[in-house]
Amino acid sequence: MVTFKPRIFIGSAGGAKDIVHALHEVLSVKAAPIAWYHDDAIAASKTVIERLDKIAHSEVDGAVLVLTVDDLRKRDGSQSWTPRDNVIFELGLFIGSVGRDRTFGILCSHCAKKLTLPSDLFGVTWVEYQDPRCNGASPSGDTVAYLNQLATAVRPAADRILKGLESAKVSPVRAPGLPDLVKAYPMRGSVPRHTWNEVLQNASQHVWLYGMAEHGYADDDEVPELLTSAARRGCEIRVLLLDPEHSGTLMVDREEGNPSGTIAPRIRAALARFKVMAEACGGNMRVHVYDGPPTVSIVRGDDRILVTPYVRYISGDNTPTFELESAELNGMFVRYARHFRKVWDESRPWKG
Repeated sequence: MVTFKPRIFIGSAGGAKDIVHALHEVLSVKAAPIAWYHDDAIAASKTVIERLDKIAHSEVDGAVLVLTVDDLRKRDGSQSWTPRDNVIFELGLFIGSVGRDRTFGILCSHCAKKLTLPSDLFGVTWVEYQDPRCNGASPSGDTVAYLNQLATAVRPAADRILKGLESAKVSPVRAPGLPDLVKAYPMRGSVPRHTWNEVLQNASQHVWLYGMAEHGYADDDEVPELLTSAARRGCEIRVLLLDPEHSGTLMVDREEGNPSGTIAPRIRAALARFKVMAEACGGNMRVHVYDGPPTVSIVRGDDRILVTPYVRYISGDNTPTFELESAELNGMFVRYARHFRKVWDESRPWKG
């Protein structure tokens, strides 16, 4: 069975890259960490704050900020050591986006005694480790040996972070009058891949993949195992795609600015892949096609749905997407589920 690894951003001042490296190595066993200095963290042509904001709001499940003794500050005639300003800013950014119980500050237990933090953070319990360079410890002179020594030093802290992340319970913010709405994404392309797959991961009754081609699922290497695992749990799996022979495919090509005949082959390729998956799932998975203009994409796993309405003249990745949970008898979730069932009843099995 596919095991999902939480994505964790690791930030620090420039002088603490070795600590970030050690944390990245240890966390990689059970998580998918993103170090701030990696090429895929801060992309070219983007401002740092712009990229960090996107990471914080849509790409990670948690964050770790390394708090180190960096700057000497003078205030009211006294001096104190503080972390770098950007690290404190990022700590606040991630607390506000992924939540306080999913954002962790980590610092050396020896340095903690002389580190001054903003008063709003007084009383916070930080995750501590013992840096081999502090308090009389003797770090190895060999670079590789030292990095291994540092990885050993941060391992207990990393385990504590993973346990804290696993136990964190984040209550979604509901829009007034819309108890079904968990989260709204301005663009389908901003929904992380792991979020799409998590919808299917624990489903025990219903899995629906409904849209034009659902190529993201057809091409994903994790999806065949996700679906066969769902089938073994007794899950009813329904895949419903636009008939590639329907004239509506030409309308989609024209409105999305694609060369005529672009979407139909994509649908055929997706159907072929889903048909192979259906054979592996036995009678628990069925693949159908429907006729008519596309109206919505629906991905369902039991009481959780990702909905992407079809918006004319806008490509699928740029279309708003909504995450829903079944919360009321006649809410948004139920209405979209009713729409799917009606289209399914009027569809037909794909013969290939």
